[in-house]
This record gives sequence, C-alpha cells and structure tokens, in this order.
Amino acid sequence: FVPNAFSPDFNGFNDYFLPFSNCALENYSMKIFNRWGALLFESSNAETGWDGRHDNKDIGEGVYIYLLEFEVNEFGEFNKRKLSGDVTVVK
Repeated sequence: FVPNAFSPDFNGFNDYFLPFSNCALENYSMKIFNRWGALLFESSNAETGWDGRHDNKDIGEGVYIYLLEFEVNEFGEFNKRKLSGDVTVVK
C-alpha cells in the first residue's frame, strides 16, 4: 500500500511518506521528485520514509512524484516491481 497524502507537521501522525508491505522488500529504492523532475529525496531502506524536507528545509504543500523499485520473493523466486505515482503534502 502506498499512501497518496501525508502531513509532515511532526505531531506524531502521518509525518512520513513510505509504503507499507506485508512482505520483505529487497533491493529497495524510493525516489521523490518535484513537478520539474528534480530529485528531492532518495532512500534504499524500506523503513526510512520521507519527512517532507529537502536540503534541510521544509518543502511546500503540493503534489510530488514517487518512484519505488524493489524485489519481492514469491514462492522462492525474486520478482522485480516498479511503482510510481503522486503524493500530496498537506500542512
């Protein structure tokens, strides 16, 4: 499951953007881009979410693009997956 919005106001609820999975994600990569295609965030750890910051500054409300690439083990065989979409930052 990939949420379509989050609110990085650090009130303890919905502060980070990250996918939720019921299985282990191997060879994981998450990238976040702005509407002009500039890379804002990148992680290779499935447990590290985006906190709505870039260059140590809060980003503004708006819609951002994500690209997820990972492998899942399905019955002993690793299958590559790519997911992309948008996420809205709400403040």
